[in-house]
Amino acid sequence: MLKDRLKKLRKEKGITQKEISELLNVSRVSYARYETGDRQPPYETLSKIADFFEVSTDYLLGNSNNIKIKNLDRDVVRINVLGSVPAGVPMEAIEDIVDWEEIPSEWNGDYFALKIDGNSMSPKYLNDDVVIFKAQDDIDCGQNALVYVNGYDATFKKVIKKEDGSIILQALNPEYSPIVVKNDETFKVAGIPVEIRRKENL
Repeated sequence: MLKDRLKKLRKEKGITQKEISELLNVSRVSYARYETGDRQPPYETLSKIADFFEVSTDYLLGNSNNIKIKNLDRDVVRINVLGSVPAGVPMEAIEDIVDWEEIPSEWNGDYFALKIDGNSMSPKYLNDDVVIFKAQDDIDCGQNALVYVNGYDATFKKVIKKEDGSIILQALNPEYSPIVVKNDETFKVAGIPVEIRRKENL
């Protein structure tokens, strides 16, 4: 976990192993071993690395997926952007992490982000949009939500609760047929969307 996060953070910064080793006052060979997992940095060096990348040592060591960082204007928390959400797997345990997003630290609750795959929720949510979700296990009728059904991969749809206890999962795109969740099927809410992060080049 440490080696993977070191490599990802360094590449995001756009610097070489030689450049960061000089900043940390360690040899390039030593730093290279940190990224290959052949050597564990001493705590003092680990702390310097965390300060340089503006992340926590817990994050570097894999003890946390959220990164508390300081910004000149505000405190923010980095949350994971998930490429897919397997059913039955706790959000904090998912390893298919494709990016990070920052949210204000004053937001109450637990949050995660999901990269949209497909156009079933267009035109509001487009393919490759990153959507910030607030984790919660219940919703009102008519809300959009990320849900699990019968142990399959999660799906993002508008949830309509019927009087007979069944649930309709309705795509916003009229080209897609609704999914009917019957009374004897397992249904679980994972979270509701609170913000769309659309990349400028889309």
